[in-house]
Formats: sequence, C-alpha cells, structure tokens
Amino acid sequence: MKKLIKWIIVLVVIGGISWVAWKWYSAKGISGDAFSLIPQDAIYCIATNDPVKIWKEVSESNTWQHLQKNSYFASLTSTTENLTGLINGNDLLVKLMGSTDLIVSAHMIGPKKYDFLFLIDLQNASGIKFLNGYLTSFDASGYSVRKEKYKEEDIIILFNTSDKSNLYLSMPGSYLIASYTKELLTKALDLQGTEKKSSKEIFFAVDDEPEKTDKLQLYLNYSMLPQFMNCYSDGKNEYVNKLAQSLRTSSLDFTVEENVIWARGHTFINDTIESYVKTLASSGKGSSEFLEVAPQRTAFFLGMGFSSFSEFFKNFESNLQKDVTKYNSYKNNIKQVESYLDINLQENVINWIGDEVAVLEMQSAGKGLDNETAVLLKADNIEKALSNMSRIEKMVRRKTPR
Repeated sequence: MKKLIKWIIVLVVIGGISWVAWKWYSAKGISGDAFSLIPQDAIYCIATNDPVKIWKEVSESNTWQHLQKNSYFASLTSTTENLTGLINGNDLLVKLMGSTDLIVSAHMIGPKKYDFLFLIDLQNASGIKFLNGYLTSFDASGYSVRKEKYKEEDIIILFNTSDKSNLYLSMPGSYLIASYTKELLTKALDLQGTEKKSSKEIFFAVDDEPEKTDKLQLYLNYSMLPQFMNCYSDGKNEYVNKLAQSLRTSSLDFTVEENVIWARGHTFINDTIESYVKTLASSGKGSSEFLEVAPQRTAFFLGMGFSSFSEFFKNFESNLQKDVTKYNSYKNNIKQVESYLDINLQENVINWIGDEVAVLEMQSAGKGLDNETAVLLKADNIEKALSNMSRIEKMVRRKTPR
C-alpha cells in the first residue's frame, strides 16, 4: 500500500506540473535527447506520450481481466489494480496527466533493491522559471517543501510527513526529473553537458531517434538482467547470465486488442560472443505455420525458423566447437545414441527437417495436473519423415525393457 501511495504522489505531482506545462509547451513526442538524461545502468525504460490512456486500455482489456482470475497473477498485480481504481474514479488525475511525454526507468540502488526515475520531456521550454516557482511553492496537507543546490541545478524536495519519505525533483533544461532516490536524480543531472555514456547510447544507434508512436514502448537492457533477477532469487542463474551475455537490448511496442496484448519490436544480439542466439540469427529465416496445427489449449510456444534446419544444425555444431570440452562430450553422446539405436542422426533426422521447428506447452488433455509438451518438426518430405520416424520408433521399442 505504501508503494501505491508513492506512485499516486508521483502521478499527481507530475500531472499537475504537466497541466501547467501544457499552457506553455507544444508536445511533439519523446526525443532521443531525453534518454541522454537516463543513466546507462537502466534495467528497462518505459516510454509513452499518454500514460493514463495506455494504462486504461491495458487494464480494461479482456486479456488483462482474464489474467486477473489467476490468484498468483492477481497477487503480483494487486498494486496496479489499486492504481486502476484510482484512475477510473478520478477524472481530475486524468485531466492533469493528459497526453504527457513520460519515461520511467528502473535502476538498481542496492544488492536486492531497485527504484525508479521519472522524466518528462517538456520541449521548447519558455516557462521553466515559472514552473520552478510552482514546484517550490507547492503546498499540500501532510507535505513540506524545501530546495537545495546541486552544482548548477535546483533540487526541490517534497517531504511526506506521514511516511517520512522524500520525493526529489529537478528541472534541467526543458526536462522534469523525479525520483524517491536522490542518487538517481543526481546521476541524471551529472549527465548534462558531458560525454558520459547514457541510456541513449545503450538503446539507440548513433544519430538514431525513438520512433514517434502513440504506443507504449519498452526498452530492455540485458546487461542488467542478472542483478535485477537477484532481487527475486538467491545465487547466480546460469541461464540468465548466458542470456545477458548473448543479447544487448530489446525495443518493443505494445498494442492492446480485444483478446490480445501484442508486443512487436526487435532485439539486438551480441555478435562478439558465440551463442545459440547468434547461431539462430545467422541461419536465415523461415515460415511460421505451426500455429495452424497447434491445439487451442496451447499455453506457450517457442517457434524457430531458418532457411533450412541442416544449415542451422551445421552452424550449431560450428558454434559448439568453440568449447572443445563441451564439443567432445556432445560428439560422444551422439555416437552412443547412434550406436544404441543403429541410426545415423544426419540421415535419419536432420536431412528431412525443413525450415521450421516449434516447442509447445499445453494444458493436460485429461485430468492430470502436469502440462504436456510437444515438439513440432516441419518436414521437407513427409514420406521420408514418416519412414525415418517409424524406423526410430521401432528401434526405441526394441531397446526398451518391458
């Protein structure tokens, strides 16, 4: 509940300032320079030019309502549901927030703790002094306001006399920045007029700009993923670490339809490290036809497409050879399987697989509690596929004790 109250305060304060700013500025969408004030250690950034509208679309969608029926998911999102009630029952907040260009970034502030930085791109500033005065004279029951100097910038501190928390705000140039962690705010201010690396260099190429869109945008920084996951688990996670090494960033646009929340975008891989992701990326593109045969009870799927599975398998083995120990162990395992079943993996399996492979996880068709898993292999030649799979099945049955 305390976190919800803090979020409400941020929304109201930012909303009030945005409403005043609307009288002075003409919004044109979030610029790339706004990300230059986001420290480079951002775990993720969420950007939108209409936060209230976007959240209402998500929370009112059939998909979100369906997910709320799951007790575990509902417990995880209980705070956001309170936020939904606040927005739906507060026309003033909706008017205050309006179509605000907002970036919210998450940053680690301790071994198992993270906090947020809020940034509003006011653009074409002409009334900064007026807004600065508005902030300084902000008056509300239960709060006290003071101002201090940090280098050339003013920091306005909103002290909550109830929970003893501080909300720190500053207005460098044509931006408004806010955070409950002072160090995050000062790190953002330190990026002004310097060549220090920021999130702009992390998420965008040189001279690149965020795409102008009315969608919710999510930017992920995979290098921070291991630290972020430590907030929810103990010890190192080998799979998370490998993912953080294999990928650089993702940029996703979210759209809400009647029964689906879509995420579309792109992910940049780390091409300086040999990985399975790089292997897949260098193996061409294939079709995505497996959904035509996937059961309706499919809960999760992972589809992979390539110019040919043979090329992917060749690239996979080439990648594996970089680690001599793992490669030798892999080849020994292949030889054992081939010898035991009296087959040739290349001839009896690899050569007939086409340009698509998918893994499905489904709800049990019977009364069992365990999920079912299926692997779909698209065949270049269905007769050859059936013949070889029949032969492998016979060998497995023959070798299986009864």
